Amino acid sequence: MKIFITGATGYIGFAVAKTFRRAGHQVIGLTRNNEKAKLLAKEEILPIIGSLQNPDEFTKVAEQSDIIIHAAVDYNNDTADLDKNMIVRFIDAAKNSAKIKKLIYTSGTWVYGSSEEILTENSEINPIKAVNWRPAIDKLVIDNPYLNGIVIRPGCVYGGQGDMTNDLFDSVINNNSVNVIGDGSNRWPMVHVDDLSYAYLLAAEKNVSNTVFNIVEETSATLNEIIAGIKRLSNDRVELNFIPLEKAFHKMGNFAEALAINQNFDTSFTKSTLGWLPKHNGFLNELEIYYSSWKAYQNKNN
Repeated sequence: MKIFITGATGYIGFAVAKTFRRAGHQVIGLTRNNEKAKLLAKEEILPIIGSLQNPDEFTKVAEQSDIIIHAAVDYNNDTADLDKNMIVRFIDAAKNSAKIKKLIYTSGTWVYGSSEEILTENSEINPIKAVNWRPAIDKLVIDNPYLNGIVIRPGCVYGGQGDMTNDLFDSVINNNSVNVIGDGSNRWPMVHVDDLSYAYLLAAEKNVSNTVFNIVEETSATLNEIIAGIKRLSNDRVELNFIPLEKAFHKMGNFAEALAINQNFDTSFTKSTLGWLPKHNGFLNELEIYYSSWKAYQNKNN
């Protein structure tokens, strides 16, 4: 199949693009500049240079693709409008295509908000403020008659260079202090980036449409347990600063709520429908591996 991916050199998008190419698909990846285009070419991914702000640069490519994967996000003051505009353009591309096109949209588990309950795809939507615009986009993807729409909702993604886990390592190792929003007893739902990218592949290749998949490991450690593990690796004294959520809002804005989120998931639907099973053993269980990987990424220019 011919696959078009936005955000193809981003943390998630790059892993997804490589997974599809390794599975034998022709992959076209959207990226911002020539330097990043070379990264794609090295991985046998056909680069197209453009930006979300100028969709005319790649609309024709989207029309000619079998599957569109939207893995890009540009966080700024008009993130919601920009994301919605992209989906509308992809719907237009589907209208101009000879067949109903599959669109896989990257959302996230933050749309459920914090909960003491076990969450599933049928759980109530209660987004944190940082992503309060996402549920409407999810619905647009799922309900549009011109699309076979799939919404992927990853948890906190780890592995390789990391994302939010990168910030944890950086705080402990480089600053010898960590700001913990709340009391640290909260659990982040987590998933390895390679397990996540495999879920995209399954969603593309299987006959599924108009549905949502939560992609997370079912076992997760508390934030305090994760920080304690990093402290043991660093062999340094680390200061923990516990900050009440309300106070953190004033300093960090809406992202504070994301750091304090508490979620646990039952992923039976994803497993039974896609046949997806995470292959990695959990962030805390293999913390030394991810710590070593993080250090290597910090030294990549040395």
